[in-house]
Amino acid sequence: MPKARIGDCFRIPLPDGKWSYCQYVYRVEKFGDVVRVFRQITTEPLSSHDGLETEELLFPPVFVALVAAVRGKLWQLIGNIPVEEFVLPRFRFTMGTKPGTYHDWRIWNERKTINIGNLPAEMRSLELKCIWGCEALTERIVAGTYRGDRMF
Repeated sequence: MPKARIGDCFRIPLPDGKWSYCQYVYRVEKFGDVVRVFRQITTEPLSSHDGLETEELLFPPVFVALVAAVRGKLWQLIGNIPVEEFVLPRFRFTMGTKPGTYHDWRIWNERKTINIGNLPAEMRSLELKCIWGCEALTERIVAGTYRGDRMF
């Protein structure tokens, strides 16, 4: 079974027959694989990564169950764009499990975790530190929002 390589671009089938696209950009050894999802959604599947190099992102990079997507042939490889100087962004997390207000926020940057308590407004756009399954990521792409948008 082929393994994904940093830079690999994939096409993601959406439930309405359209297509979304992402790129594998980073791996955190003890946590998982990071992709960036492009804003481009097409009615016909792209057969290559041409044009994705300049495409805007739909949301910040996220951790995904990439091995499941590749092994299960849920996502199709359409090329590879070299990844140069990618810097893993900071992520936020809490022990809370339901939408609401939390007072135990932590900020993680791969090297360390900082406890900050209440989440300041300027950090609310940070992605949650979680691993997105293929179906959940597809739902987020289609919806354009997710539960983390309401967790502060």
